[in-house]
Amino acid sequence: MRVRTRSTITTIATCIAGATVLALPYLTALESRNILQCSGHNEPSLDRQIAACTALIRSVKKSMLILPPPYLVSAFANRGNVYMKKGQYERAIQDYGQALQLSPNYTTILYNRGEAFLASAQWDTAIRDFGQAIRLNPKDFAAFNERGRAYANKHEFARAIEDYNEAIRLKSNFVIAFNNRGVALRFLGERERATADFRKALMLNPNEANRQFAEAALKELTEKH
Repeated sequence: MRVRTRSTITTIATCIAGATVLALPYLTALESRNILQCSGHNEPSLDRQIAACTALIRSVKKSMLILPPPYLVSAFANRGNVYMKKGQYERAIQDYGQALQLSPNYTTILYNRGEAFLASAQWDTAIRDFGQAIRLNPKDFAAFNERGRAYANKHEFARAIEDYNEAIRLKSNFVIAFNNRGVALRFLGERERATADFRKALMLNPNEANRQFAEAALKELTEKH
């Protein structure tokens, strides 16, 4: 699960900390603090971040606070990201959905909701969201990899491999995609190609988790040969 936290839309914290704050003279000190904490400024606790985002959203619903659309999108998206960290995937999906109603082509949120669907074993809806993110940004190698994972979980290994191929084409040192493609190839009985992918993953100097995965996969292939 690899939730993205940065985006092309101006974040709440940037708006408050930067020049845009001049366009919002009606904000109280509490509202400004909630905006900053909702954005994760100064690393509040997860529960405090949720509370800050919730306070902003409730204020808007009660017409107590008029936020420009990017602020409200960020409030839902940020709260969704926190729910993801807490493993509360259905709540995250709901918040991402609210954000996407306001900004349907926001690729970061589409990707993150795809991750939430993936984490909750909702493969088809994950494929849909990653597919939409890819249509909006055809160079998104990570979205190809994650859609491949969703296909693999449906045992559609050929389609998964197509996505892993594209992810690797876009990022030739993408260790995770090599490991994932190796797994899919192994399920299809293509031992030599799977072995080559796991060896390639090791050559790319992966982090500890990816290194251990590739080594274990190679050991299994060798023992079964």
